[in-house]
Amino acid sequence: MRLLILGTSSTSGQGLPDTSKAWPWLAEAELPAMLGEPVELEHIRLFPIGPKAVPMAKAAIERANADVIVFSFGAYPCAVATVSAKLGKRFGPKAQRWFRTAETKFDERTGSTTLKPRRMNNWVRAFGRKVIGIAPLASFEEVTGIQKEIVQALSQLEHTVVAVYCEPFITRGASWGSPGANDVLERDRELISGLARRHHFLIADCRPEYFAAPNIDDLFLKDALHKSEAGHRLQADAFYRCLAAADSPYAKTMARALQSATSESAAG
Repeated sequence: MRLLILGTSSTSGQGLPDTSKAWPWLAEAELPAMLGEPVELEHIRLFPIGPKAVPMAKAAIERANADVIVFSFGAYPCAVATVSAKLGKRFGPKAQRWFRTAETKFDERTGSTTLKPRRMNNWVRAFGRKVIGIAPLASFEEVTGIQKEIVQALSQLEHTVVAVYCEPFITRGASWGSPGANDVLERDRELISGLARRHHFLIADCRPEYFAAPNIDDLFLKDALHKSEAGHRLQADAFYRCLAAADSPYAKTMARALQSATSESAAG
């Protein structure tokens, strides 16, 4: 199997000490035993802003000649308004990068946790929002317009299994100051998933695993945005469940493999 992930910073394993623990690489390592064939992975990071995103996706699709393509998407650029984005729009990308670096160092020094930043962090962020202001990186129309173009390109493929995989949700820590962030994400999920169903794509959904987790905080890194090893483990499992869906050509093979794994786990 040739597997292409049209991914994000999250699927790339950003922030993990060992990026091989990110779910695409877990899939590359684990699927051969499930499918009885080797798996070759290609992963690219897409950011759904600007004129380069769609051409980059199309070039990767053509180059990979993949058997399975996963389009991983989310709405963070249009759902979360930040001071750094406001600075970028007013003073340019250099000012934005400087602020984000300074903010990261501040978080490390003040010891914020995943979903409960300390009072000092909240105070400084509130002050920055009042003085500088906040803005999203892009509009909902720009982000979803790019995503729709990528879905349209994927719909032209023949003999390729395509799956779409939306982010589970945006944490309070990552969307601090943007209380409607998850409403925007859900609009995005419904839009792209609706198009995916129309084109008979598979849909991967890790929300059941995430919401059933004993401690959701443990699924995210300190930035409250990127996933921990435990989070990636759940996302890999949800992807396997997607491949085992009734309308997947891998359904029977994956279903047997998952059933066997479940039986072995119960016996152990």
